Amino acid sequence: MNACGVGTLLSGFAGVLPPWPYVAGISMAEGIGVAARRIGVHIGIVFVCLAFVPKIVALILSIPLPVLGAYLTVIFGLTFAQGMRVVFHEGAHRQNALIAGLSLWIGVGIQFQAIFPAHLATPTGRMLANGLTAGGLTILLLTLFLELTGPRRIRTEVPLRPESLPRLDRFVVDFAARYGWGTSATERLRAASEEALLSLLRQEEDEHGPANEERRLRVVARNAREGASLEFTAATHAGNLENQMMLFGDRPDPTSERDLSLALLRHHATSVKHREYHNVDILTVGVNRWSGP
Repeated sequence: MNACGVGTLLSGFAGVLPPWPYVAGISMAEGIGVAARRIGVHIGIVFVCLAFVPKIVALILSIPLPVLGAYLTVIFGLTFAQGMRVVFHEGAHRQNALIAGLSLWIGVGIQFQAIFPAHLATPTGRMLANGLTAGGLTILLLTLFLELTGPRRIRTEVPLRPESLPRLDRFVVDFAARYGWGTSATERLRAASEEALLSLLRQEEDEHGPANEERRLRVVARNAREGASLEFTAATHAGNLENQMMLFGDRPDPTSERDLSLALLRHHATSVKHREYHNVDILTVGVNRWSGP
């Protein structure tokens, strides 16, 4: 995304067509089972070389339209299915369904000029006449609106080390008291946050040993109708906790502190989602307010 943004900015200054990521690449990688970065680099090198061969362009232009249409139909179908899988990965919540549905149909309506066709014909309206632009802008505006009108988030930041556990516990207790949580629900929230921190710490030590550079852990808590969501953001280099929780199954190794922490986290939390972005871990833990997991 950063490369695409910089490339688009430079293309604007140069007055040439901007680069754009091939969104169907995710579906193709899933279909053929090849997602190595070096394969993508080799494909890019081949495309750059083919750009200087005019006969290749003529060959592509000679493809019959029915064949090209069938290819695009399959690719768009796979892309749509992959997009829906990403959208509803967190579950078919009301907000996700609202954002996905409205954005999709607004984008389709704008693309085929079924929405405000008279306004889209003006010079200003042509800036939003693209379905991808209109749909993406709708996603951003709806997400921003729901974030601003939703429950207020409370955050804190502590060093990523065992000594930070009392500070994290006080933060969680204050959060539960602010929203009137009961004793049992507060204890589940405290236990889930403690095991989340210990899981991140133990996984970091198992993978790379004690870190020389002190890392920071940011915790964002949000209260909801059914419970609370705790988001732990840490700059770590460990593997995916969500995958490890599925690997050890229902019988973790009793001699492994990491397995026990993951088992306790799964017991106290309603949901656990773990994402990794360039050595930055985002662990989202959901805890039910009214009953046990």
